[in-house]
Amino acid sequence: IEKMIGQTVSSCAASAAVIPSVTSDEPLSGFEGAEKKMEIIFSVPEKTTEADTQGLRVFGLDHWKAVVATLNGSILKHNNLEHYDAYLISESSLFVYPDRVVILTCGTTTLLRALPSILESGKKM
Repeated sequence: IEKMIGQTVSSCAASAAVIPSVTSDEPLSGFEGAEKKMEIIFSVPEKTTEADTQGLRVFGLDHWKAVVATLNGSILKHNNLEHYDAYLISESSLFVYPDRVVILTCGTTTLLRALPSILESGKKM
């Protein structure tokens, strides 16, 4: 540990912080917390119509805003791409595919609190 004191480390937010001495009570400056990832993959029934192929993507922005609120976050920007929808969240990213949801977070987001809402969304597909 002593070799690490004073070296620069990168945080989840890609900013750098200097590790304080081991005896210091000061928090790490710029460190937002460990990165966390949750990926939930659903079994999707055979698709019969164009709407069926959308899967989880049929849920609109308001739905995902409510899910993200359980993370203690908010959607800052979103983009509907050809194969998935991407959401930039405060301290996080959310990717919604027809058959899966991927959330990458760091900082104060409470990742597992979103799990019940996401599972409920999968039941409605």
